[in-house]
Amino acid sequence: MKSSDELAGEQQEIAIAHKGAPARLLAGPGTGKTWSLTQRVIRLVKDPKVLPTNILVLTFTRAAAQELRQRVREAAGDDEVLPRVSTLHSFALRQILLNAGNLDSLPSPLRIADDWEERNIIEPDIKKALELKRVRDVRDLFAKLASDWETLRADASGWKREFPHPGFVGAWEAHREMYGYTLRSELVYQLKRAIEQSPDFEIEGPPLHLLIDEYQDLNQCDIAVVNHIRRLGAELYVVGDDDQSIYGFRNAHPLAIRDFTSDVRGAADLRLEVCRRCSPAVLKLADSIIRNEVGRVPKNLRPQDGRAEGVVQLRSYANQREEAKGIAEECAQIVASGVEPSDIMILLRSDRNGVFSEVIEEALRQRELPVHTDVGQAGPFDTDDGRRFLSLLRLAADRNDSLAWRALVALDNNRLGEKAISDIESVTRSIGGTFASTVLLNLNEDACGQVSGRLREYAQGVLDDCARIHSALDVSDTMPDEQQAEFLRRVRALDAPARIELLDDYQRAMGEIARLAEDVAAIELAEVIRAIGATRAEDETVIEPGSVNILSMHKAKGLGSHTVFVAAAEDEYIPGRADTQEKRDEERRLLYVSISRAKEQLFITYCGRRTDRQLHTGRTSGRPRRTLTRFLRNSYLKPK
Repeated sequence: MKSSDELAGEQQEIAIAHKGAPARLLAGPGTGKTWSLTQRVIRLVKDPKVLPTNILVLTFTRAAAQELRQRVREAAGDDEVLPRVSTLHSFALRQILLNAGNLDSLPSPLRIADDWEERNIIEPDIKKALELKRVRDVRDLFAKLASDWETLRADASGWKREFPHPGFVGAWEAHREMYGYTLRSELVYQLKRAIEQSPDFEIEGPPLHLLIDEYQDLNQCDIAVVNHIRRLGAELYVVGDDDQSIYGFRNAHPLAIRDFTSDVRGAADLRLEVCRRCSPAVLKLADSIIRNEVGRVPKNLRPQDGRAEGVVQLRSYANQREEAKGIAEECAQIVASGVEPSDIMILLRSDRNGVFSEVIEEALRQRELPVHTDVGQAGPFDTDDGRRFLSLLRLAADRNDSLAWRALVALDNNRLGEKAISDIESVTRSIGGTFASTVLLNLNEDACGQVSGRLREYAQGVLDDCARIHSALDVSDTMPDEQQAEFLRRVRALDAPARIELLDDYQRAMGEIARLAEDVAAIELAEVIRAIGATRAEDETVIEPGSVNILSMHKAKGLGSHTVFVAAAEDEYIPGRADTQEKRDEERRLLYVSISRAKEQLFITYCGRRTDRQLHTGRTSGRPRRTLTRFLRNSYLKPK
């Protein structure tokens, strides 16, 4: 029998060297998926028969794209031309921009509304227009709209007429015409439509080698775009693991990767089956959970030879305060043994309004342990000053940005407010155009009635700020090979505009802008702004160095830590409200992903009762009693 190192090396070399046919690489947790994908890309880059510009790599997150791009750059050398590596949404945005002259179905220029703008402008406006009682009702309608794009239900004849709220689609289309935006959730669908409906639409390249990471996370619309590129002649190489398919709420389904070798003629079935991350005890528990899912691709995942057995414990507590105290005590002992706090992760199924994390944070701080929480809370552009700064940057790149004008008018201390916004919208509807065009028209004439004078003075001040930003970031007089570094230097040195009140919020926003500028190798502001539009904030995970990190289970995907705590592992949360077998299977996979983040030690905790704010959470909200998740209830693992 081959040793684990021999098997791993052999499987990785086969995966890296494969060529001449489409392939599916099934890679379990900790088996070296990213390394193997990177090495395959490097092998293609160094092949004299392959041009790097004919290689396209698509990833799920911006961070994954940046990591892969950096690894390829380090291995291939600075002199090599690099292949294109991006998220699917960034790819869709770029293709639409390159074909803008052939498209008339989207507002022009293309402007992607971000998460804050959807929550604070678009959704409240649609609620008001439709006279709905709750913003949540509008949010649900937008979720249905996104789902129809992802599943291609929007292709059906009469789709708009059959939409749950008959006036919603029309109200949204009128709103986006006034504000000139496109939703991020429609980007890939709009690319698919453009490919099908415009005979002159051209995919950049087109690529001859298409490599896709996390293939199990693609939905029907994504796969339709991939299949179009494949029909253009691209050799398709997909990497992923059906056991780690956890994005059903975005209509991703493990069936696509499970059936790949039967759906794609001649596709090779490649495997990585040696887990170098998890200790044997962790891998044993993970396998005992996932093996019971019907329909999964059978695998022979094994731990690396010579690994210490590791620690796996199931711990029961009376209530959430005892649970938090127990987690904090264990963390303190682990840190005292020499493990860095940042090599400890605490994972939660959900944490709306910090209802679970705040109790654990308090217990950790009482132990004087540094802690950072990233479970989908506010980002750097969600504060008032972060939003002010981003809106100024957007207007410095394009003074016709309607959503940016709207955000500033609403947030700044300008004696305008909701009355002015209503007046500007009213004028816009009467004369046509956009919110921004009305604001700019008012610079030269009293277009907005009583607020015209105040609006003019305010808008001119905004434009003055934007002109200063544009001038400070203009690197057109710099040597071409130095522009990227000079642009990044100037971004980092940019002074806070006078309208910014809290410098800490400004610094956080500036840090994110600098990271984006570096990620996309920008030499002008417009490139950074486009990168923001194609980024889904909730997909990007922030790990705080030097701190114990509390994350949602979804955020932990792709990560690994010496010690992992899976907290609140109760049936009321996992599978929680999942009401179909398909959804329960996904919850099983989510627990599998969470467990397999642990390298050496895994602690799973649950409570018999939850009180205070946690009383009103989960499937049995309002009832204190809780029970261990069904996925562990009959396990060989016994609680301590």
